[in-house]
Amino acid sequence: GVGADGDGSPVATDEFNLTRAVGELLSHSLVTRGPKGTITIHRLIQAVTRHRLGDTPDHAAQARDLLAAALPKRPLTVQTMDVWNRLRSHALAVIDHLRTDAQTFDLRYDLAFLHADIGDLQAAIAQLKALVDDMSPVLGPKDERVLRARHGVAHWIDVYDTPQAQKLLVDLLEVQTRVLGADHPDTLTTRHDLAATYLKLNEYDRALQMFENLLPVRMRVLGPNHLYTLHTRRC
Repeated sequence: GVGADGDGSPVATDEFNLTRAVGELLSHSLVTRGPKGTITIHRLIQAVTRHRLGDTPDHAAQARDLLAAALPKRPLTVQTMDVWNRLRSHALAVIDHLRTDAQTFDLRYDLAFLHADIGDLQAAIAQLKALVDDMSPVLGPKDERVLRARHGVAHWIDVYDTPQAQKLLVDLLEVQTRVLGADHPDTLTTRHDLAATYLKLNEYDRALQMFENLLPVRMRVLGPNHLYTLHTRRC
């Protein structure tokens, strides 16, 4: 469909040409009007169009860029949920065509967390695991984006299986400390989450010690009033 992104910005910048193009399509019954300024294309028309254009990476990349601009930003709200519901299947379809394309990795990461926002944690975990597998050969297993996706896997697995999340976080923390550095914000986030797993597993003394050791580092790196610093202080 043609519509606006989560911030209300139009996907097309030339409103006159867009309106004229949509009018031509409507006049030939190639599209129909949908809700809230969208258009719907019949599946047969979609199939014929894809066949004539050919299944090329360039077309998939153009679709990816449009979807990346149109997808709502996190966190989802009542207003942006409708946009999410209309675009989710399209985004998943585009990803299938560009699984190993480096420019698609950020979209896949955002898409996984959008699934988590609506409570579909199993989908979020599966998408992040697949993302790690696809990114690692392209970017290298120690790339910052790969490590961040690994953290996402552990973060959401913690909802179901805290011991497994703890193991994943221990392994991740070792790599982040060595590759990114002990003071990197992502390393500090993993330290916080690891301490939280010990707290959930009733290892209170160990958790408290980890939070106490982390707090002055976050105060120094992020500042005393940063949200993450306050989060550690609260724990």
